[in-house]
Amino acid sequence: LFDSVRDYLAPDLLVESYRRSATRLGATQCLVALRRWQLEHAGALPPDLLTVCRAAGLETIPLDEYSPAREPLRSVVRDGDFLIYSVGPDGIDDQAQDGSLDGLARQA
Repeated sequence: LFDSVRDYLAPDLLVESYRRSATRLGATQCLVALRRWQLEHAGALPPDLLTVCRAAGLETIPLDEYSPAREPLRSVVRDGDFLIYSVGPDGIDDQAQDGSLDGLARQA
């Protein structure tokens, strides 16, 4: 019975693990790029996430592996903070409002 359950569930668990890890890695790259921007621009908010990533030497914004259309990670300015976020497992862009991002939304 265990082997049957493992064979049934394992592919889904591996896909979820990959999505979570790849998205967190991309978000971390964005956060490092954002912090560099802030240090180089006296704490000023950047115009957008692409500008931040390019200034740090990235060609593009890292992909959000949870995005159904394989779009890049997103950003929003809220209360003066520049947030970087993923749509999360539900694939819905709620502008990082619902608090269920499991640590993916961060500010530098």
